[in-house]
Amino acid sequence: MAASAKAEVSAIPVTLTIKGIIPVDKQLEVYGLAGGGAYFVHGKLTVTATGFGTASLSDNTTVAGGFVGAGLTYNVTKEVFLGLEGKYLWTSRATLSKVINGTPVDADFKISGVLGTVNLGYRF
Repeated sequence: MAASAKAEVSAIPVTLTIKGIIPVDKQLEVYGLAGGGAYFVHGKLTVTATGFGTASLSDNTTVAGGFVGAGLTYNVTKEVFLGLEGKYLWTSRATLSKVINGTPVDADFKISGVLGTVNLGYRF
């Protein structure tokens, strides 16, 4: 029997951050940050098996998570700045559950990883 599965997971974060900034000079700042909040998770799993057809599950859940990070900002002018930032993110275990054709199916996972950003900003 041949089978395939496709999973899609998305999350919307609602978080609070504490940020400590150390000015190096008039143009350069370094900072550290820490925070946490709620992550609203939506997941969809589609399984196709020869002889059985296709079945799918879709579920939503909310999990708690946190992050720590650091970055630097370079002030090009009083209004324009460039920056680099890195964060490590983690959440509690998310469980998505449904019953497919009378069989309970659960998907358990954690959201974690490293996030890097390059910033171009304007202060007004």
